Amino acid sequence: QDKETEVVIKMLLELEVISYECSKIAAFLHHQPKVIIKAEVLVLIKQ
Repeated sequence: QDKETEVVIKMLLELEVISYECSKIAAFLHHQPKVIIKAEVLVLIKQ
């Protein structure tokens, strides 16, 4: 679970994810709240 989160976060960083893409990924991973939270944080950092 943490390993998968790590992979997702790495992917988001490489994509320099934006809010829209992040929300799509978060929706896809809706069963993993930790990923959604971390993704939202990354979006805030990127903006």
